Parts: sequence; structure tokens; C-alpha cells
Amino acid sequence: MGFLTGSTPAGSSAADPFLNGLRVEFVFGASTFDIFTVDRVGIDQTSGFPSTDNSTPNLSPAASVVTNGTAGSYNDTNKRLTITSTAGLSVGDYLLVAHSSVNGGNAFLVRILSIPVAGSVTFATPDGTNPFDGGGNRTNVSYQVAWRLALTAGNSPTVSSASGTQNYIKHRSSDQASNQAQQEESFWIRNKPSNAITLQSQDAEAGAAGNSTNPVLRVLSAWDNRGGVRTLEWANHSTLSRNDFRWSDNGTGERAFTVAELGSGISLNLTAGDGVKAGRLLLRARQGSSVAVGLDITYNLDSTAPTLVMAVYGG
Repeated sequence: MGFLTGSTPAGSSAADPFLNGLRVEFVFGASTFDIFTVDRVGIDQTSGFPSTDNSTPNLSPAASVVTNGTAGSYNDTNKRLTITSTAGLSVGDYLLVAHSSVNGGNAFLVRILSIPVAGSVTFATPDGTNPFDGGGNRTNVSYQVAWRLALTAGNSPTVSSASGTQNYIKHRSSDQASNQAQQEESFWIRNKPSNAITLQSQDAEAGAAGNSTNPVLRVLSAWDNRGGVRTLEWANHSTLSRNDFRWSDNGTGERAFTVAELGSGISLNLTAGDGVKAGRLLLRARQGSSVAVGLDITYNLDSTAPTLVMAVYGG
């Protein structure tokens, strides 16, 4: 069996880790579509098998759901993939699929967006595309479920630290002939550093200051993949109970940003008037995620020059 390899946007080293507190998903499968039993999935802080931790009961779908086949069909009108069964599957679960006319015939991962009727799913790749879209109807699509382990980075069984902690995710499965394969991938989780969020290159959590009414926001700019952060949203400051920060179009809702944008800077608008501007920035790894890292920030705006006075007196 050939296992799906890691494809995380962050976590490869202590210098490019996952941010502690974000939601992360680990996805497992076999590109040969022949897993018959999921033997064990676990996370440890040391390399090697077997894993001390057993997270197999926390998989979605359940480890007992091994749906696969070679006769799936794709309808390019309603964008549905028909498979033998969707029993045990939920929106957000994953499939590995392959067709000779797509991706060079190699297997690729898709996320289930909906289950319109039993035995039928709509889907997109993790980057939001549908490789089958516009290519006509297809038959003889190979597929098998892939399993996901979703958790909050830093929560047990993962470990985080100020300098970054290396964790190991381990997957062992067998085919119907009891041939067993195993794979281990390492990933790093790290606590938020000081100066993680800056306004005008100053620590926004400590309280930045400046004269710009359009300050530039940067997020984890020292980490290549920004800790896995992909969306930002404004909320009320947890103690000052207000939000004075706006996106450039004056919205405050959740927005997706590229790695480059988060590092190079996002220009903001502020509520009118000088003084302390306050808000809470919510960081998420995926649009709409129920898990966010919330950081209170302030910016002391002084945009007006001094009013000078002068007097002349006899000496």
C-alpha cells in the first residue's frame, strides 16, 4: 500500500510550525484504495512504532468505514460523484479518488461538501477546486474513504511549547490479505511568540502607537507559513468591549488572506478620531472553523499635529 503523504502548509519545523490553538486535521488513506482495516492511529512526541497514544476511536469516518470501489461515476451536470455507499460518511469527511483522465491518473484527495442523496456526494479538493468540473461525465472512478483526525493544536495528545515541540502522527493499516503498512509524519506546534501581531511594525498586543489612520497589520510574519493561519476576523476587545478596526472596505467579518498578504501587511481602516483603538483579532486555519485563536490588540492613534501658539512680550 502507498500512503497519502503529508501536505500541511505549516508545521515542518520549529521555525515554521503550527500555531498553538488552531484547529488542524490529519488525513490518512492509501493511494492503492485497498485498506481493509485501520489498525491504529496515534500521536506521540517520539518517533517509532507502535504509537503509545491510540486516537483511532476519534477518526471520522469511523475506522470501520472502509468504503471503496472502482466503478464510481461522475455527473458533470449536477457535479455529483456516485459511489457504492455513503453510510457512515459526513460532510467534511474525505475521499481519495482517481480517474485515468484526471491528474495523470494519480489519486487525489477531495473533501465532501454535501451528500444530496444516499450514495452520492459533491466535493472539492482542499484548495477548493473540482478537477472533474467541465470535463464531462465520467465512469470507472476509483475511490476509497480517507480518515481524518481533527483536533486543536496543543491539546492532548499533541504538545506545544514556546520554542516549538516536535510531534509524530502515526498510521498503521492492513489490506484484505493482512499485508500491513505504516507511515509516520512529524509536525511542530509552537506557542504564539511575542510580536506575533504587529501594527506599523509594533507589537499590537502590547499596544502599538502611530499617526497613520490606515495602519498596516502583519500576522506571524517571521514564520514562513504563518502558523497555518488562513483567515482573520474582527471582534470586540475582551475587556474594552469594542472594535475600532476595519478592513479596507470597512467590513469586519471573516476574510481569507494569502500567506504573502499576512506577512507583507494588510492596510486597515479605523473608526473616526484620535485615541486608543481596540479590537480582538480572530485567527483561523480554515474559513468558518469553529476554533479560533483570539488576540486583543490596541493602537494609540495620534494623527493630528500639535497646535502651536506663540506670544511676543516686551523684554
